[in-house]
Amino acid sequence: MLQLLQIQQYLREGRMADALADLQVLIVREPENGRARAMMGQLLMNQMQDYPAAEEYFRAAMRLVPAWPELYYDYCRLLLLLDRGAETIALLNRSLEVPGIEKDRIYFLFAQLYERQQHWDDAVEYYSKALQYTLIDEHLEQYRRSLERIKIKRG
Repeated sequence: MLQLLQIQQYLREGRMADALADLQVLIVREPENGRARAMMGQLLMNQMQDYPAAEEYFRAAMRLVPAWPELYYDYCRLLLLLDRGAETIALLNRSLEVPGIEKDRIYFLFAQLYERQQHWDDAVEYYSKALQYTLIDEHLEQYRRSLERIKIKRG
């Protein structure tokens, strides 16, 4: 766990090479460490845009730590990026059953999916749900801006 905290610090500092190297060593040393695999997936998705490799790590992490909320946010974001709507919906629905999941973030991802598909009513419904569930002021503002964006797109 301590090593994961160090890797997170590297990521915050922009030390991607150090984070990548430490993650690789940790995964070899602890192949059953699902959080390390999830972090590797996140790094590959966000920093290297290596989506196939990121997905492999997310899938492995799902088998190892299926109750870790952070994994769902990242894996759903990846599926959204890849325009895999049906898989995204299935994973989002599954994530709502995970203890400790922040439902506002899941509803926001649902809304983004529907916005991409130009299903405006569904997008409005889920951005509104995200607004209702959030306890974070910054999220509240983001969700409100998203609703305004939909109004503009609708015309």
